[in-house]
Amino acid sequence: MQDPHKEVVSFRHLFTTRVALRLDEPQQVDMVLGDGVRQRGAAAHEVSENTPGVAWVKQDGQREPDRARAFHVTDADLVELVVYLANAIVHDFPNRPDGTEGRAAA
Repeated sequence: MQDPHKEVVSFRHLFTTRVALRLDEPQQVDMVLGDGVRQRGAAAHEVSENTPGVAWVKQDGQREPDRARAFHVTDADLVELVVYLANAIVHDFPNRPDGTEGRAAA
């Protein structure tokens, strides 16, 4: 959810895995991850805008939160991928073992 102050999801306590990306206020960390998690190290309110994808994860049954980082794909990365695939050699496979036809880039 975008604003942890809002009680949009009344059953949010039932989620067994919670993820907090960059948050605005220290109180929001406990709202998202659970009471006391900020004191145990989850500093989601201190995540820099220069580190996209950094998050804190809390799973039920696990006392300590884990710091995680998802990969960040930029527009430049996508352009590079398009150029790479546009220049790739395409092979036709008319008689694949499963009986279907298909194409693959190499």
